[in-house]
Amino acid sequence: MKHWKRGLCGLLAAVLMVPAGLAAPVSGEKGLSDLEGHWAQKEVEAAVASGWVDGYPDGSFKPEKSITRAEFTKMLLDAIHLTPDSETVAWMKENALTDDIWGNPTEYTPKLYDMSGHWLTSQGWLDAALYSGMVVPDDYNGKNFRPEKAIARYEIALMTDRALGLVYPASQPVEGELPFTDKEEILDWMKGYVNESVKA
Repeated sequence: MKHWKRGLCGLLAAVLMVPAGLAAPVSGEKGLSDLEGHWAQKEVEAAVASGWVDGYPDGSFKPEKSITRAEFTKMLLDAIHLTPDSETVAWMKENALTDDIWGNPTEYTPKLYDMSGHWLTSQGWLDAALYSGMVVPDDYNGKNFRPEKAIARYEIALMTDRALGLVYPASQPVEGELPFTDKEEILDWMKGYVNESVKA
C-alpha cells in the first residue's frame, strides 16, 4: 500500500473516532498550540507534516471542533494530491463523459446548485471533487452540497472510500452486521462504504 494510503487510513481512523470531528484545514500558522496531549496528536502532526492539514491563523488547531463538508473535501483532496492545478484534474475535466438516455457518450458536467461563490468553487477544489467522483451531486438533496454543514461520519467514510478506490467493494452487500449500536441510522446504500472504512 502506498505511503499516502496508509496515512489516509490513519486519518480516517482518527476522524471516525473523534467525538465532534477533526478541525478545519484552514490556511494559517502551524503552531498547533492546543494539540499537546490530545489523543490524535500524532496523526494530526503527521498530516500537518504532509502538508494537507494545517491550523487556524491564531496558531490553534481546535481538535474537538466539527469539520464542515467543504473543509473535509479540501483536506482529502490535498491528502491524495488531487489539487486544482494538477494535470490529473485537468485531464479528468477534459475527458469526462457519460451516456445520454440513448446510450451515446456525452460530455459530463457535474453540478451542485449551492456552490456559486463558495471558496471551494473559486479555488478549484470543487471541480477536483466532482470530476474525480469523490463528491457525487445525486448524493445530496436537490444537488445542494451545503458546504458549511458539519460533515457526518458516514460521509467521511463514503468520500474516503472513493478516494482510496474502494467503490466496488463498498457497493457489495455487507456480510454480517456493522459493529455500531446506531447502525440503523446509516442509510442502506452507505453501509458498504462504512464497512470498508471499518476494515481499512
